[in-house]
Amino acid sequence: MSKIKCLIITHRPMLPDMDGGAKGMYEFAKAIHNSGISVAWATMRKKGDADLTECPQASIFSSNHFGPSVSNNTAGLLLLSIISSVQPFNMWKYASKDFKEQLIDIVAVEQPDFIICEHLHTAQYGRVLKKIYPNIPIILREHNVEYIILRRMARGFRNPIKKLVYAHQASRLQKYEKAALGWVDQVVAVTATDADMLNSMRPNLAHPVEVVLSTITGPDKVKKTFMDGGVLRLLHFAAMESPANQEGLHWFLDAVLPILRSLNIRFRLSIFGKGMPDWVARYAAEDVMVRGFVKNVEDAYADADLALVTVQAGSGVRIKILEHAIWGVPIVSTRVGAEGLVDPLESGVSVCDSAEEYANIISRFANDPASLYAMSKRGRTWVMNHYSETSTAHSILSLVNKVKGASATS
Repeated sequence: MSKIKCLIITHRPMLPDMDGGAKGMYEFAKAIHNSGISVAWATMRKKGDADLTECPQASIFSSNHFGPSVSNNTAGLLLLSIISSVQPFNMWKYASKDFKEQLIDIVAVEQPDFIICEHLHTAQYGRVLKKIYPNIPIILREHNVEYIILRRMARGFRNPIKKLVYAHQASRLQKYEKAALGWVDQVVAVTATDADMLNSMRPNLAHPVEVVLSTITGPDKVKKTFMDGGVLRLLHFAAMESPANQEGLHWFLDAVLPILRSLNIRFRLSIFGKGMPDWVARYAAEDVMVRGFVKNVEDAYADADLALVTVQAGSGVRIKILEHAIWGVPIVSTRVGAEGLVDPLESGVSVCDSAEEYANIISRFANDPASLYAMSKRGRTWVMNHYSETSTAHSILSLVNKVKGASATS
């Protein structure tokens, strides 16, 4: 009996050392692979990406197909899309005739039993493939409600031009996202919050949006010593190419850090992340270290007592929260950052709404090191209970079988 085969389509590489989004895609693919399913992968790339076939993580894939490169000229592409297209920019820039034709050939060769389109960005290719291969179930995996992120960012910007551009793109994206929900056989969201929002956008879908939780893996055991030398070691670890992550860090450094410094506690903040913008260096000080890209996540977590999630605009689930927890690092998060988590009270994630509350929670941890040990254990248990590979793979296979069953009886 031959193995079940899945084709996963991504708009960018899913190698986990890049950022939380890439790690989320990779962990999902690994869960499918570890369940005994053969996984083929097709992806686009940005110009300058390394040869991905050399990366050890690629070994989980039965085959790899690398499509055309996407330009890094964000500002130029944004202007061009506004002038020449009615599509939202962050979907339009991934539209490629070459990749479309390549995918049609890939499906013919691979003959997958089902197809996963990762992120809304690849829904356009699911739409094409559904018309050509109507008998292959196609699932769109929405990591966020995409238009909500842009809308929230637009509201938070002080710059009126940025506010106008993001609001304009959010409006376009909402229309696009609503249409895309009907392009495939099944849409899955990574949180119940997102599923409710998506279902309210298209209440007449043949198969309503369902929830398939993200998955995360990490070390089997974690042995940590907290507050070595009496200093609370804070960690901000995020992909800094993301405007949402930049705005969140900006908020923390401008609004929370001054309050924290006034509370008479000993702390040191380390800022890690790919694509660190130049402006962050202005905040470097004796108690703030700007570290930039880290190749091995273990290096970031080894000296961390408390992880900070600072985003003010987002959707879906923050993969970094799950990663922080599986590495045994307690978390303080904004309410938006923790949105969509399963049983946030059980998770041990400390959630707050204001800069003052954020600083005060950090101060309480600094004055109660024993609570860090308790929260570390609580967080790891929570992740292993709710975000396991087994449940993720089982949920996807159940949906594929349901779609196939519905097709057979229609």
